[in-house]
Amino acid sequence: MNANSSAPFVRTVTRMMCLVLSLSLIATGCSNCGEENKTDNSITQAGTGELTTSPTQVAFTQVPVGETATQPLVIRNLSSNPLTIYEIQFRAGEDGDISALTLNGTPQTPFVLQGQGTQTLDVTYAPTTTTQGRGEILISSSDPTYTSESPLVVNVETLANRPELQTSPSVVRFSKRPATADAVTQTLQITNSGSAPLQILERPVYQGGADFSIDLPARSYPLTLQPYDETLASENSLEYELLVDVRYRALGSGADSGDIVIRSNDLQTPDPADETVGLTSIPVQANSDLPCILVNPPARNLGQVPVGKLVTDSVRVENCGSQPLIIDGVRLTENSDDEEYAVDLGAWDADNNGDIDEPVEILPGEMDSFVVNYTPTEEGPDRATVEIFSNDPITPVQEVAISARGAIGQCPQAAAVARLKGSGDSGRASIGVAPLDYIVLDGTSSTDPDGNIPVAEGNWEWEVLEAPADAIVELQESAQAPGDPRYREVRLLLTGEYKFGLRVRDNQNFDSCNQAVVTAIAIPNEKLSIQLTWTNPEDADESDTDGSDVDLHLVKMGPGAWFDAPYDIFFRNPNSGPGSENSGIWQPESPSLDIDDVNGAGPETIQLNDPANCQWYAIGVHYYSQRYGTAFATIRVYIDGEVAFERLNQPLTRGGQFWDVGRIHWESKEVIEVDNLLPAAPQSQAPEVTDGMRSSGHCTEAMLYE
Repeated sequence: MNANSSAPFVRTVTRMMCLVLSLSLIATGCSNCGEENKTDNSITQAGTGELTTSPTQVAFTQVPVGETATQPLVIRNLSSNPLTIYEIQFRAGEDGDISALTLNGTPQTPFVLQGQGTQTLDVTYAPTTTTQGRGEILISSSDPTYTSESPLVVNVETLANRPELQTSPSVVRFSKRPATADAVTQTLQITNSGSAPLQILERPVYQGGADFSIDLPARSYPLTLQPYDETLASENSLEYELLVDVRYRALGSGADSGDIVIRSNDLQTPDPADETVGLTSIPVQANSDLPCILVNPPARNLGQVPVGKLVTDSVRVENCGSQPLIIDGVRLTENSDDEEYAVDLGAWDADNNGDIDEPVEILPGEMDSFVVNYTPTEEGPDRATVEIFSNDPITPVQEVAISARGAIGQCPQAAAVARLKGSGDSGRASIGVAPLDYIVLDGTSSTDPDGNIPVAEGNWEWEVLEAPADAIVELQESAQAPGDPRYREVRLLLTGEYKFGLRVRDNQNFDSCNQAVVTAIAIPNEKLSIQLTWTNPEDADESDTDGSDVDLHLVKMGPGAWFDAPYDIFFRNPNSGPGSENSGIWQPESPSLDIDDVNGAGPETIQLNDPANCQWYAIGVHYYSQRYGTAFATIRVYIDGEVAFERLNQPLTRGGQFWDVGRIHWESKEVIEVDNLLPAAPQSQAPEVTDGMRSSGHCTEAMLYE
């Protein structure tokens, strides 16, 4: 007989014993025994009620500090006979605390429950601290099983309120990059997934190799983050999240790693030196010799979306390792109640059956994508989880958490154009300009069908979607409309294609269901254009005013010598075109140095519109001022707007070095490479006449200057 099946047997035996005892007392003439037994609460008359409760234990899930939760407790009489409840007590359990717990709805005792009767009490939990609540409700009755000596005990349990520091992603991983590559950035989101306020005690720090660095917003510490609430966070993100920009620039070969260390009141992992402080470490990696999956960001918020409106989110999957990444499955493992999310695998699912047709291979440093669609059917928040299965040995299943909110209304429509600064025209979605031109981005044609788009920073989100390699692109306030977020101004420093995006948010907090895209193509408008850019991997921020200085030189061969005016165009002799001091000597060319960048990255540009026939020009690069170790210089020569010559990432390891790059001949439009690295500047020396020049067969005004 098991424990459950023995209970009726015990209860039956008990009642028979009580009946026999009662009959014995009557036979002996004990007239007041019943009253004595009632007071004693141990023996009652035959046919008494049967006590039970529902539930048998009151348990609360985590209730955030400052909030309140209530659970009902029903006292039941299982018998058809009356049941007397003599006393109900509420006390702290062993090692417990009931300061945040209350018992409400208790009638004055004693009271009687008729046959099959019930009485409902309410247990309320309103924590104000992180202390765990634990109590006991004791009920004594006329049921001989639950008397004052052995009352029925209902345990009240709560989960301890505690902060829980959560980061997204849990590991910050980058593609392994060559030392010559530009820096890349990921954003680490820190939130509180617990039920009590999280205190970040001091500014997070990075520990590890110099390949990584972090940048944090200006915040005061200790910093308090409230338990995460998606809706409230969208209205006031500072109370619910801390964003850390993690920057990676490779300084050498091999795998790179480090940790971001956060000290907080989350004690899941105590600091060994101080157990009252929690220590959280987030690994930062740039992998080698492994496939690596990177989805940035892994937690995505689509914002508020009108009911019935379809919005799409492109999930880009990058291989951040050095071996091919194989994606063999994508699953929507969690959806909203009304299944408002759907995955569109695109070319990965040609037969449109919802599964990948065959494993998708993504090569190192490359990316591919699929789409998640969201169409809300009613108001309210909706969540989904997408899992990506791959051969990444560290993260074989990459989760992508997606949230959004359905709402009544219509989303605004983003629209944008660009125009040449100062032109006064109305602008177009696609324009052609010259390098170094300023353009104005204009989003004032954006509309909202059922409201308006406030002219405030948070309602106009401009971003750079695409730019030429090596270009530093800075979106700035328009000088013609300072402080107006509908406009942005940008200078297109390098030749190539640029794309800019605009999203808007209306007065009902709806994001535009589209992103407006503006395209600008910068093409040199002079016959010959030479561009120099460079990168210093050891310079953490090449867009600031502190950096290495690399100079571009262009010499007219024959009369010219390196570093000598008027026939070497460089920062000391910029010769700014027709009308400048030496323009009469430089005829018919009238060249000009248009930019002299002295603090890192470039560009520097020399252009001329009328190269002389049968003339040779020499290109040189001088590492004028070394501030951050090796500079990697890149030269591009454009002839009639097209790339005629390109040399990438020439290392200049110390200041003073001079790179003799090559020779340009006109009118053949040929560029002959020299690629000679000199230990020092060839002051006042004529550029070398190379074997390539002699064997080219091209004409020259001075018989190759000999």
